[in-house]
Amino acid sequence: MTKRVNINTVIISIAVVIGCIILGGSLYAIQIQKQQSIERQQEAELKQEKELKEKEIQAEAAAASKAAGAQAEAACYESGGSWSRFNYCY
Repeated sequence: MTKRVNINTVIISIAVVIGCIILGGSLYAIQIQKQQSIERQQEAELKQEKELKEKEIQAEAAAASKAAGAQAEAACYESGGSWSRFNYCY
């Protein structure tokens, strides 16, 4: 009877160890998925910020170009010239 108890104890111990390995592996996989999800979210936010900055830079460049054109046109009129639709002073 003592051998049978020892075998049952060993079987239960092995089952507990296998269960812990499965549970630990599952928890590890969940943590990896969470980390990857956070990294994807951060990459998306950085990409969105970069696109926003590029749009702001383009808008500033367009405004500066328009202002420079207006200054050139004003300078042309002040000098007595005429401003053509092709942005030439003659």
